[in-house]
Amino acid sequence: MPLIYAGRSNGVLKNCGAHRHRNYFEITLNCEGSGVEYVDGKEYPFFPGSIHVIPPDAVHYKISDGGFADVYFTFSDAPGFFSGTMISQDDEEKNVEKIMSLLASRYLSSKPGDPMPEELFRLAIRLISERFGPEAADPLAEKVACRLRASFADPETDITEILSGFGYSADHVRRRFAAAYKTSPQQYLISLRVECAKHLLSLRPKTFMSVSQIGETCGFLDPVYFSRAFKKLVGVPPSEYPL
Repeated sequence: MPLIYAGRSNGVLKNCGAHRHRNYFEITLNCEGSGVEYVDGKEYPFFPGSIHVIPPDAVHYKISDGGFADVYFTFSDAPGFFSGTMISQDDEEKNVEKIMSLLASRYLSSKPGDPMPEELFRLAIRLISERFGPEAADPLAEKVACRLRASFADPETDITEILSGFGYSADHVRRRFAAAYKTSPQQYLISLRVECAKHLLSLRPKTFMSVSQIGETCGFLDPVYFSRAFKKLVGVPPSEYPL
């Protein structure tokens, strides 16, 4: 699983032109700003801490009205864990961002034969793999989680339709997901939307978005339901969330 390249965006960018990487994967972590990444025509919102795994040959590009900055690396011979476009989020301590930033810095300044970039790369892969679910997670449950992470911002996301798309009954898939993640697919989706809302609420002094606009952006069409779901998980309604 050799490392191909590691680097970071050249300052804050408004967009990244459409491109593809033949025969190797790319993993990006967004450090600053928010926007949308398009991968083979599908939309994937990103925020600070968003981790995107882009498969070989997928045409992808980013757009951000306010600008974004990211770190990234490319590699071949991915472990079986990575399959297709995968979306996750860094932890609160920003451990993945720290390792990926260190990897980019060391790679760009390294001399031939320096073993450190490869060691940092392996550590980054291990940390990122952990962000996609519990160790030794049920592969079926992880596929469901990946679909939910990729579509949480779409208010029309149909959980039953997602659960029914894996060759098993929806109830069977729901039970396996609950066993692996200790929560239901519905609650998992809600928690993703609330985390998105927390981030956008913290940016209100810059974006001037209303609470209802933020709820809709994160997949909540009903502002009353948004407020109720947010308060249940966070302890305060979105209108009282500290800026």
